Amino acid sequence: PSVALGFTARPEQNGREVTCEAALQLGRRTVNASAAAVLWVWAAPHDVRVSAPRTVFTAGDNLTVMCRAEGNPSPRLRWELPTNASWELWDGGTTVTIPAARRAHGGTYRCLAENRYGAGAASIDIVFQGSPRSPLIPVVVTLVVVTVLAVLAISWWLYRAQGWKQMPD
Repeated sequence: PSVALGFTARPEQNGREVTCEAALQLGRRTVNASAAAVLWVWAAPHDVRVSAPRTVFTAGDNLTVMCRAEGNPSPRLRWELPTNASWELWDGGTTVTIPAARRAHGGTYRCLAENRYGAGAASIDIVFQGSPRSPLIPVVVTLVVVTVLAVLAISWWLYRAQGWKQMPD
């Protein structure tokens, strides 16, 4: 007689040893046998995750987006980036880093994970709000206030020193 037993290996069982044990009752006698084998579990990319420290940025911020994926063999990572996004890859493609990012860098960052057994993908939307506060604005406001105060001070001095009088109606 023969008996078959099947099971589905999970990716996390890759490289683990499994043992099959059998016992056959032959009359009064029992025959035992066992065999061990190492599991090799090949898996398409799964658990693909894209993350960023935050998803809302202001122009001028440093932008970092990371991708992680499981699979066996280890998946190759590839990025689809928003239009006009200049970028720099780190860690063999797992991280996109954009120093001093601009509004053009906003949009969907999609990570594609591929190996010979399949593909997986994940994405994240990056949004840019407002614009960085220009250092020129406080300078202009200060100059306007100082100018108005100077004009008022000079007018008051001329009024008192020159004896300027209000015009009759």
